[in-house]
Amino acid sequence: MISILVSVFCLILLWKVSVNTGIDQVYWVLLFILFVPPNIVILFFIPYNQFLILILLAGIVFNKDWLEALRSFPLKRTFILFAICMITIALFDHRGTLTSVQKIAKAVSFLTSNILFCLFTYIALNKTYSYSNLYRKIFLILGVFTVYGVVCFVTKANPYATALAEAYNIQDYMKTYLLNADGRTRVNSFSFHPYLYGIILTIATLFFIYYYQHPRGLLKIPKNIALALLALFVVNIFLSNSRSILLIFILAYGLYSLFSITADRFLIYLLIFPIVLLVAFQIPKVSKTIDQLTDVVFNGGNTTEGSNVDMRQQQLLISAKYFNDSPIFGNGFDYIIENLGFNADISKRESDADAFGFESYFFVLLIEQGTIGIIGNLILFIGLIIYHVRNIFRVSGLDRRFVFVNLLTILGYLAFILTTGTLNSMPFFFIMIGVSISIQQKMLTYKKAVIKDDMVNVS
Repeated sequence: MISILVSVFCLILLWKVSVNTGIDQVYWVLLFILFVPPNIVILFFIPYNQFLILILLAGIVFNKDWLEALRSFPLKRTFILFAICMITIALFDHRGTLTSVQKIAKAVSFLTSNILFCLFTYIALNKTYSYSNLYRKIFLILGVFTVYGVVCFVTKANPYATALAEAYNIQDYMKTYLLNADGRTRVNSFSFHPYLYGIILTIATLFFIYYYQHPRGLLKIPKNIALALLALFVVNIFLSNSRSILLIFILAYGLYSLFSITADRFLIYLLIFPIVLLVAFQIPKVSKTIDQLTDVVFNGGNTTEGSNVDMRQQQLLISAKYFNDSPIFGNGFDYIIENLGFNADISKRESDADAFGFESYFFVLLIEQGTIGIIGNLILFIGLIIYHVRNIFRVSGLDRRFVFVNLLTILGYLAFILTTGTLNSMPFFFIMIGVSISIQQKMLTYKKAVIKDDMVNVS
C-alpha cells in the first residue's frame, strides 16, 4: 500500500514538473528532490531520478529559448571540460564486464545527476526577472521539514522514513544511527539522510538570513513567522548531529556577518560574542558538540564517537591502494559499489570493514575517477569559485552581498563533500547554483537599468 501511495505521489510531482515552466517548474523539481529518496522505483522498475532526468532533458529541448540561454551561460567552457574528463574516464574503464555503451552510459548518468540540474535551472529561468518568490517557497517548504524534524527528535522516530524503508527495503538512517551505530540521535526529517538534511538547511539558512535582512522586504513573510523559521532552521542543523555541518554553518555565518556589517557593528559584535559564547557553553547540547569538535581537531577524535582523523587516515590508505591500480583514469564509475561491494546499508555491506563509508568525495575520486577525475572536478569547482569572486568586484551593495552568500555556499559545499561525501546532495546544490548564476547574469546585464520589483536586487 505504501509503495502505491509513494508511486502516485511521485507521478503527481513528475506531472507538475512537466506541465510547469520557469520558477514553478524549478520549484517542483526541488520538491521532488527533497521528498523522494534516490533510487525509489516508481514505474517499470526504473528509479524516479531517471524519469526526472528524462523530463528535464525534454524540458531543455522543448524550451524554444534553450539555445539562446546556453549561449549566455557563463561557464560553458568549464562544464564542457568537466564533461570531457568524465567521458574520458568512461572510455578508459578497464572493467571487462562492461560494454562500451554501458561505460558511456555511466558517464552520462553521472553528468546528468549533477551539472544537468544547473543547466536546466539556468535555461528554465532564462526569462525570469523576479526570484524572491522561488526562495520564499523553498523556505516555507523547508519550514514544514523542520517542524517534522523536531517531532522526529522528540519521538525518537521517523514514520515517513520507516514506511519507505519497509516498503522499498532501503535504510532508515535515523533508526540505524540511534540503534545500530553510535547511539546518537540524527534527525533527517523527510530527507533520506541526516547529513543531506543538514547541508540543505545550512545552504537554505544562509539565503534566508540574507533575504530576512534585505531592506526591501523581499521575503514577504511576517516577521514573527520569519524568526520562527530561522530558529527552526538553526535548531534542525544541530539536530542533524554532524560536527562537520555544524562547523561549516558556524564558519559560513561568521564570514557572512563580517562581510555584511559596518565597522561600528563589528565592534559591537566583537563585544557581544564572548558573552554569547559563555552562555552557549552552559547549554549541555552545545557544550558537548563543541567538546567533540575540539577533540576531533586536536586529538584526532579518539574520545569521540563517529568519524575521526584516524578513521579518515585508514580510508585514505585504502583509497590510495585502489588508486594505484589505475592512477590516470581511475577504476570507473560505481566501482566502489559494484566491484568493492560497498553499500550504504551496513547490514548489506561486503567491502573492507576498515573502509567504513569512504567518507569523503576525494576518496571516491581517487578510486573511481583517478587523476583525470580530480583534474575535472578542480576545473568545475575552481571555475565556479572564480566566477563568483569576479562578480563580487563587478557588482556593489546588496548585489555584492548576494554573490558572497553564493560563494560561501560553494565553499561550504566543498567542505561538506570532502568531509562527509556527496550523499545525493548534488542535485539540490546545482539547482541552487543554477538559480544563482541566472540572477547574477541578470545583475550584470541590467545593473544600470531601472527595473521594477526585484529583478536585479533579488540580491
